[in-house]
Parts: sequence; structure tokens; C-alpha cells
Amino acid sequence: MPEKVSDREGTNYNKGDEQIEVPGYGKRHIQAVLLFILIAVSTALRSSMTITILAMTESTSPYDHKIYNWDKQIHGFIMSSTFWGDVIVQGIAGHIANKYGSKNVLTVCIFITGLLMMSTPWFAELAGWKGVCLCTSLQGSCQGFITPCLQMLIGRWAPVNERTRFAMFIYSGMYGALIITPPIAAYICNSFLGWPWSYYIFGSQSFVGGLLWIYFGATSPSHHKTISIKERTFIEKDLDQTNDVILKTPWKSIFKSIPFFALVVTQCGCIWGFTVIYTETPTYFKLALGMDLEKSGLMTSLAYLMALFMSYATSFTTDYLLSRKYLSLTSVRKLCNTIGSWCPAVCMLLVTYVPIEYTSLSVGILIIMVGLDAVNSCGFLINSVDLAPNFAGVLVGVASIFSSLVSLLAPIATGLFVKDPHDKSQWRYVYVLSAGMYFFGNLIYIIFGSGETQPWNKPKAEKLDDEPELSKELMQMESKK
Repeated sequence: MPEKVSDREGTNYNKGDEQIEVPGYGKRHIQAVLLFILIAVSTALRSSMTITILAMTESTSPYDHKIYNWDKQIHGFIMSSTFWGDVIVQGIAGHIANKYGSKNVLTVCIFITGLLMMSTPWFAELAGWKGVCLCTSLQGSCQGFITPCLQMLIGRWAPVNERTRFAMFIYSGMYGALIITPPIAAYICNSFLGWPWSYYIFGSQSFVGGLLWIYFGATSPSHHKTISIKERTFIEKDLDQTNDVILKTPWKSIFKSIPFFALVVTQCGCIWGFTVIYTETPTYFKLALGMDLEKSGLMTSLAYLMALFMSYATSFTTDYLLSRKYLSLTSVRKLCNTIGSWCPAVCMLLVTYVPIEYTSLSVGILIIMVGLDAVNSCGFLINSVDLAPNFAGVLVGVASIFSSLVSLLAPIATGLFVKDPHDKSQWRYVYVLSAGMYFFGNLIYIIFGSGETQPWNKPKAEKLDDEPELSKELMQMESKK
């Protein structure tokens, strides 16, 4: 029998033979706000780099700030270096977070990332572009832990029937940061403060977010000191959070899985396209189309505002299609992935053929392209949970190893193709290649992808006898009160 679940907080719903009371606003909502802030801060650090590096190499300010004579190939190496660390840590991030606590790991990474960000001008002065690459690659290593930590925290704090809204709210912090960061970074770089202060200001945000997380965050409901017994009971029973079962990871089945192979391929294709949009498009509009830095930043913000709108619109639309059973889960995933891959691919091809004098048309195409890419939020981005809810973190980690390599290679390839960033014809090769990656990745997903839970999601489990029961812990908490 399907479980009867209420969408209204403060009511009851049945889980199996047990009735669970749904508490209203509580500590889980505070955790969501904190994680929204942390992912926004993390995204702002990387997003500001695309504008600040451009200001370091091109004279865009009326004030006398130091300019470095770095060509487009070096620029590509610097932008790709932010992804070098991701490749290294993806395989171990989840294990370390699970061993030492996701709160502790996330705290350390946020503080170190902020310190490195604020140190970038000093690295540039000391060792030039190589120093900047070293600094940004270390930042990438720290930020490589953030997504696995977020996934673990969402899994431990978000009740089943609140999970979609919970996760969507948290990850909307990424788009929020992408909307406001470019114009702020451009304004700082063009002001009397200059580009060094872009690093100082955005880096300092990490310390603010980190302090909030230290004081109010927790790894799980059982680690939170002030959570009510009612809310903790609700979350732990709803999620069956009993740490008395260890599931053995079915590595052989994972690597033999055709749907997982399709997921990895389409993720690599989409990440290549998104990386080019994210890291290279501001440069294309600034140098190839002659748009000034502040307008380029504003244009980028409008594009991500469209992405934020499309991600929410898509989530509600897909929920409607599934609830009414108009489409199967597999069909919904493939439909969203196709819209989020092939439509941006067409836009990439169009934007390079628009004459320079029609800059507004190019901007419009870019905004549509970024918005359509966000439809992937209901495609491959959550497909790992469909395939294996028990091992979604493992699947994300394995797939991210390959997609991180792609993120690293995309800016380098741009530097190889674009010798003169002012020559629009050279940029055409970059966008044609990216469109091809989008197209091929989604084609494989259409043929071999799936939204069905795989048989290897439930391997044999091992029972542990030394774990305390929830009821005993709650009785101890009650007696202390």
C-alpha cells in the first residue's frame, strides 16, 4: 500500500502502520538557510574570478591598477585550475566527510577557501600567473568537499516529502550568487578599490558564512543541541535513520551498469557546455563583441536570473507530470535532459553567427541558453537518486571524477582555439565543440538512460549491535530537561 503523506506541516501522516506528526517550522529549516548561504558563498568565490581575472589582464578601470600581460592561453589555464583540485578530492571527499563529520569538514573547507581567496593578489605579485594557478587549485581542492557534504546533510535533515523543496531552496543559492556576483565584482574592479579588493571582499564572506555555520549548524538531528524531541523524532523516523545497518557498496554492479554509464556520459557533455558558458562567455562578450565589463556582468546576472526561474518552473512542471502519470520517470528525465542539452547547443551555434553590431540579439540568445541549461536540474543532476537512492552519494562522486576532468579541459581547449580573443571567428570553434558535447552526451542518455531504481540498490546488509536505539536517546534527553 502506498504511504499517505500530507503536504501540510503541523499535521499527521501515516508511514506504514505508524502515524507520524509533522512539526512546523523548526531546526531543519534553519539548516536549509545556512546551507543556502554556504553554497551561495562558495559559488560567489568562483563566479567573481571570471570577472576579476579579466580585470587583471585588461585595462577596464580609469584608475591606475596593476595589469598583468597574460595571453588567452594563460587565462584558460588559470580558469581551469579552479577545477584541478576537484579531480583530486572527488574520490575521497564523501569518505572523509562521513568519517569526521560533514559539519566539521564543511567548516574547515569554507574557512580555508576564504583565506586562499584573500591571498590571491599576494600570490599573483609573488609568482605571477603560476602563483594564481596554485592558489585557485588549492581553493578548488577545498570546494571539492562542499557538494558531497551538502548531499549528506540534505539526506540527514530533509524529510522525504520535503526533500525536493529542501534541496531546491539550498541549491538556488548557487543561482542567487551567480545573479548578484558578476555586477558587484565588475563594479569593484572598475572602482578606485581595484581588482585586489574583489578578492578581499568576496573572500571575507567565507568567514561570515563559516561562523554562522559553526554556531547554528549540525551534522544531523542527533548532533543538534537545541532541536525539539518532536522534530528529531519526526525526521529520524521519517528517514529511518537507524545507524544499525551498513550496506556494502556494489562496485562491480555500479561499473557494469549501462544506465549509470549513460549518466556519466551526459553529465560530462553538459558540464563541458556549462563550464564554457560559466568561465568563457563573459570574456567573449567583453573582447570579441566589445561589451564593457559592467554591462558584461549585468548580462551574466540576467542570464542566471533566467536559470533560477527555469529551475523552479521545471521542478513544478515535472512534479505535475509525474503526479498525474502523464509521463514515466524515465521519460521525464530524458525530456528534461534533452531540453537542457540540445536547446543550449542550438543557441551556442546561433550566437557565433550573429553580426557584432547586433549585440542585443547575442545577449538575448545567451540568456535563453543559460535558462534552458537549467532544465537539467530535473534531468541528469538528480538521476543518481533515481538509479540508487542508497548509493546516490557514491554515484555522484564517481561521475564527478570524470566531469571534473571535463571542467578542467574545457578552459584549456578554449585557450588553444582562441589565440586572439578579439577575433570572433576563433570563438566559433569553441562553441561548435561545446554544442557537439551537449548533443552527443544527451544522445547516449536518450538511448541508454533510465529513471528506474536498479536491482543493485539493495545489496546484503550487515547488522551492528552496538548502536543505541532512538527511544533510549530520547528518554535521556527528556530526563535532562
